[in-house]
Amino acid sequence: MDMEEVGQPNPLKFRIFYYFASHKVFLKRLGFFLIILLSVYLYGYSAYHLTNYFLGSREYEAMIRELARDSFKFHEYFELHQPKPLIILETAALPGVSGKYDFVAQVQNPNPKWLARRVSYRFVWPGGTFEDDEEDFILPGEETYLLALNKEVSGQVLSPKIEFVNISWQRVKKLIEISDKDFIISDVEFISGWDITTLNGAKAPSRVKFKVRNNTFYNFWEAGFKVVLIRYQDVVGLHYGAAPQFKSGETISPEVIWLDEVPTPTEIKIEPAIDYLTSENYMPRESSEGELK
Repeated sequence: MDMEEVGQPNPLKFRIFYYFASHKVFLKRLGFFLIILLSVYLYGYSAYHLTNYFLGSREYEAMIRELARDSFKFHEYFELHQPKPLIILETAALPGVSGKYDFVAQVQNPNPKWLARRVSYRFVWPGGTFEDDEEDFILPGEETYLLALNKEVSGQVLSPKIEFVNISWQRVKKLIEISDKDFIISDVEFISGWDITTLNGAKAPSRVKFKVRNNTFYNFWEAGFKVVLIRYQDVVGLHYGAAPQFKSGETISPEVIWLDEVPTPTEIKIEPAIDYLTSENYMPRESSEGELK
């Protein structure tokens, strides 16, 4: 390697050093100018957004207040989707023997999608009530009778009213296609005790006999029937009959009896009391069932 070649300076580096040395003042001024330009930009950017913040703060706060306000009206939505109270149509008390009374209230459930699963109630009147609460259920949209039978009270019952102690509601998303019309009632007969004399000369109890056919495809562990005797728009007799294990296609012949005499009714209402919205009330289907017609 040649010694003169090693000690020879680099022309490119020399030119760069020479440029910076000869333009030192210009480069210094250019640096100051760029710093000033960057500062102006940063201050301007900050001032722009700060101005927008103060100018838009009122609109922003108004928007927050609007969002916080109950614009959706949750209270109205909640009220709209809650069950409406039961409607009391009529209440009566029927005196019986030995100071006992039968109470009845005709009640309507105005909710087509709410089942009154457990309705605890009692009857009250001026100066009295009875201790034990009664319990029943009311199907969606149903009009039914709530009963309290053979209640021993002291004194005379005047102007009775029904009082609901507690109601457990259950929303029904999909109603099963069963109604009271699927339990076909026929051969209703009232037999007055005044028309029959027993061997000892006493009058026999009055009774109501009827037939009911389960025209659904389902078996039920329990089926109840409310019997209401009406004479010229007045309720004159009340009873309840139960039939265990009411199977599909089956026809049963319930009979209810009054130990005290009741007037001959002009109308007999028999209302099925079958909770077909409770799965526990369904029996497993059997292979040999009656054919539905």
